[in-house]
Amino acid sequence: MKKAFFPITVAIISLGVFGTPGFGKEKSADTKTASGKKFDMTGTVTKYEIGICMQSGIKYDLHPATGSAVHLSPTSKNDEKVLGDAVSSHKPVRVEGTEESGVECKYVKVTKSTPVAEKK
Repeated sequence: MKKAFFPITVAIISLGVFGTPGFGKEKSADTKTASGKKFDMTGTVTKYEIGICMQSGIKYDLHPATGSAVHLSPTSKNDEKVLGDAVSSHKPVRVEGTEESGVECKYVKVTKSTPVAEKK
């Protein structure tokens, strides 16, 4: 009974590991497809908390009305001020930039950020 158990276990483990899509292959180019794509979205901003994304320069997260949060890397002091003020005031901001891919995550390199005027 023991002799039959070992080969079956090895076979099951092998199928599980080697049957996994992408095993033994390099990372696909899909991780870089978003790089350079234009970004233009409006939402509220929060400070970036420590997470899986270790890309330097990411300081904020944009939370659009629909969809998931987007990591932001401001490129100018003005953008950093606008985003920082938006964190404090909890008011929406329009962010423009380009999508980039880091080692562990995707983020937006901010080229322009502007506060959204309140409708009266």
